[in-house]
Amino acid sequence: MTGAGSTLTITNARVQSNLGNQFGGGLYLADVTTSLIDAEIINNDVSGSGGGVFQDSGTLTMDGDSLISGNDALAGPGGGFYLNANTTTTISGTVSNNTSTSSGGGIMHDGNTLTIDGGTISGNGALATGGGIRVGDNRVASVINGSLIDGNMAGAQGGGICISDIGGTLTVADSTISGNVADFNNDNDGNGGGINNLGAGAVNITNTTIAGNMAVDGGGIYNDDEGGSSGNLTLATVAVSNNMAKRSGGGLFQRSAVGTVTLTDVNFDGNTANGMAATNGGGGIYNDGFALNLGGSVSVTNNAATAGSGSGGGIFNNTGGTLTVTGATVTGNTANRAGGGIEDRSGVGLGISLTNVTLSFNKALTGPGNGGGLHVTGAGDVSLSGGTVSGNTASSEEIGR
Repeated sequence: MTGAGSTLTITNARVQSNLGNQFGGGLYLADVTTSLIDAEIINNDVSGSGGGVFQDSGTLTMDGDSLISGNDALAGPGGGFYLNANTTTTISGTVSNNTSTSSGGGIMHDGNTLTIDGGTISGNGALATGGGIRVGDNRVASVINGSLIDGNMAGAQGGGICISDIGGTLTVADSTISGNVADFNNDNDGNGGGINNLGAGAVNITNTTIAGNMAVDGGGIYNDDEGGSSGNLTLATVAVSNNMAKRSGGGLFQRSAVGTVTLTDVNFDGNTANGMAATNGGGGIYNDGFALNLGGSVSVTNNAATAGSGSGGGIFNNTGGTLTVTGATVTGNTANRAGGGIEDRSGVGLGISLTNVTLSFNKALTGPGNGGGLHVTGAGDVSLSGGTVSGNTASSEEIGR
């Protein structure tokens, strides 16, 4: 349906089992104001983009009783929705079990603004990026008011949500991002199980749980610098728990070389990194060449890097990185090779500063098991002032090298 000023309301109706040639298997909307009320758009296919709906400009509102499900974009992005050009879209219903051979299994957002307001984006799949949602270049997306991004899969980056390396803004508030998978085809090319900020984007997350997601690196979140751009990340009152990385950064993988990272009242708990090499690990956090600051409201607890020579059960500070921890808690973490609490591999003139930190009851196991609380590999500086270092155990060296 096309035409500026046109309106379309679908109430208690189903759009089902249609096949589109290029855009919109179920619906094609251009400059239309659309309302979906207790509507179902299911099992439609398109040879191009937008298996369920292709929205090209205009406004679309989907109420909480509506369903977009089982649609497929067979040769393009946007399994459920493709949002294009000057679109404003609000989704309060369910977008589930849609697929794309490209990006945006549930939603490809290349429009103006997208708001998931109490909606559910679940069980969608993309062969490339953004199993649940792909946020395009410089686009704005919000996930708010009890929304759920769950069980989505991407073949590459961003199992739940992926933000373009050109830039974009993602706001997540009072919601849950859980059980999403990047690299579902197991080719070791998929980071950011819950969220991948490819670079230059701004991600702001508050009062949210990020749990049970999986990826190669950055099981929960991957903050990248692809193309030389830097991603900005802000977390406030966030639980990052029980996420898994096949290699490094079970909770968070921080790669962005510049940019900003602000963490307030964040708990990294029960995350795991399963990489086998000595440069792998960081069950809670992996800091790859960034100046990372952790304040007193941050806790890193009960995380693990116990496969092979995995190191840094709580935190791994890699080459070129600096880690400043003030008043934070790092407890109950476990590594196999070294650094049950913290592993530093930063290099000459770099390293770690710990002030009034609680570094307790961390373990380095048997591979060889150096530095129950803290371990430094090679050159690197450590400053320790105040705080508590207690109850850490190692099968070889206790805390230092």
